[in-house]
Amino acid sequence: MTGNSIGGAFTSAWRRGKTAVLTIVVFLAMAQVMVTSGIADGIAHGLRSSLGLTAVLATPLLASLFGFLTSSSSATNGLLMPAQAALAQATQLSLPWLAAFQNVAAAAATMLSPVRLAMGCALVGRPDIERPAYGRAWPLGAVPLAILVAAAALLTV
Repeated sequence: MTGNSIGGAFTSAWRRGKTAVLTIVVFLAMAQVMVTSGIADGIAHGLRSSLGLTAVLATPLLASLFGFLTSSSSATNGLLMPAQAALAQATQLSLPWLAAFQNVAAAAATMLSPVRLAMGCALVGRPDIERPAYGRAWPLGAVPLAILVAAAALLTV
């Protein structure tokens, strides 16, 4: 088996990406535990009790935070979607809309993730431009987040 074979490429890809893959599997397993144990319902009930219908505004904010920290929409979906489903049921709001807010907010914030930005700068051979890149890139996450919070607010009206 040479370094150019499919097996070699798979081995190399697994060696480099296994931590990310296993992390996502753990997030998805945690989501299943949250649903089965009732934690997702508890989170949704707590948000609904303390914030009322404005709990929906937490959807894009939490999704953005999770997307930024994990550099993945999968982790956000795995951890937050069960609570979103329970929140939609508790508030009689549209689950597809809440899911859309969550997915778009997480995807926009993943672009600003330190891991992704560092990889992008390294790929172009300029790791020294991370700080200026952040200075120019923040609207990519902030503008969609503001729009999604406004849309979530409209959903509660």
